[in-house]
Amino acid sequence: MSLAMLEGQEKFSLQDVQRLKFNTRMLLADRVKPDLLRAARQAANPSPDLKRGLELLEAWNGHVAKDSKGAVLFQRFWDTYSAAVQQPYAVAWDPKNPAKTPSGLADPPSAVKHLEQAVAWTRQTYGSESVAWGEVHRVRVGDVDVPADGAGGEYGLFHVVSFAPAPDGKRVANSGDGWILTVEFSKPITAYSVLAYGETSNPASKHHSDQARLFANHQFKRVWFTEAEIRAHLERAYHPGE
Repeated sequence: MSLAMLEGQEKFSLQDVQRLKFNTRMLLADRVKPDLLRAARQAANPSPDLKRGLELLEAWNGHVAKDSKGAVLFQRFWDTYSAAVQQPYAVAWDPKNPAKTPSGLADPPSAVKHLEQAVAWTRQTYGSESVAWGEVHRVRVGDVDVPADGAGGEYGLFHVVSFAPAPDGKRVANSGDGWILTVEFSKPITAYSVLAYGETSNPASKHHSDQARLFANHQFKRVWFTEAEIRAHLERAYHPGE
């Protein structure tokens, strides 16, 4: 995914880097979804669930953005299919062709079965097979509870975010991207950062969750370097021992 992004343009501005850091494209979908759609279209006597799964994945653009419909379904399909077969890919990873492999589906009939099952599971679990990614996946820090995007690196994401189940059935971001710093070595240096889990673990502090919403919205705050910049944004000054 990193190589694909780097090869996508010749020059990158600071704004390009910030935008690409939150790229929600799932490389896994690029590699296996064409085979999955082809197998589903060729299925004899497809069930209503299979037809619905095919419809959703045909419309899904392969991103795990907050409003992506089909991404939750595809993840469930892949998790169950890849666990059920010894080698999920038609073409295994090849060190001589590392940027194009693995790819395809080794067992299309099994993939179709797991897609059909994934539709029923997603509907039963989340109320709809077309539930948006951000309805299920959340950023929760303090009093902030907002839709999240991104997914684990095993799905071919550059915007890596892992999630853990919450008591209410949602999945909450708990690892992956957390502190992001983008720097332009200009004169003077220009830099922006975001710390998803806040500057402090103290829930009583306003800085416990004040950057969580920025992170979820793909936003940054300016980094202050000079003494004048720091003094202009100073909340409190102290000397150790005083």
